[in-house]
Amino acid sequence: MPCLLPRTAQPHAAKRNKVTDLKTELLVCATSVLCGLGAPLWASCPVADDLYTGIRFTIDGGHVETFTQMRPGFVESVWEEGDYVGWVDIAKGVYIMEQQDLDSDHKPIGDMVHYTFETVSGVLPVPEPGGGFSAKVVVIRGGEQWTETHDYRFGQEAINTIGGCDYRMIPVEVRYGGDIVSSVDFLRYLPELGITYIAGFENDGERTDYYYSSIEVVQ
Repeated sequence: MPCLLPRTAQPHAAKRNKVTDLKTELLVCATSVLCGLGAPLWASCPVADDLYTGIRFTIDGGHVETFTQMRPGFVESVWEEGDYVGWVDIAKGVYIMEQQDLDSDHKPIGDMVHYTFETVSGVLPVPEPGGGFSAKVVVIRGGEQWTETHDYRFGQEAINTIGGCDYRMIPVEVRYGGDIVSSVDFLRYLPELGITYIAGFENDGERTDYYYSSIEVVQ
């Protein structure tokens, strides 16, 4: 009398089990960005190409900043904080070239502010860890014009996490006023996105920090 193999050890049953297991693995992979990581497609983190549709940062307290690339080398930002809405045009994701207040319908109000940078090299550098430079900046608002000194200091690169998304980050400290510093902005430059968001500022010795809860693609 032949010896029968257990059902799970029979060749055809094993083949069916392998097919079933493969289907299960494919189903799991189809609902993830990468097999085995369990990262759902709808939770993917923004990348640089998403700037063409917009990348939105949400700050604890409900403030929102949205970045959009409208032309090569420049990114526009809209900051919404309560009733205040502000628009800025940013070169290389760091340097503010124009600034304008907006009303609740995002229409311009007041005078636009223009910034012209004068540097020794004639070039505005992309932030590099440990670097920095100073620039004379001509500011024009309405019929007024004056010159400021902006001192940029780039810190060491680290990993920054926003809403579960990890990005390389270079801290940027901008000091305004030259020898007598009137205010300081604390920025975070994300090389992978090519943009800088504000982490806080200091004015007259008082510091305000912003804490970000999420980053997402504008739908």
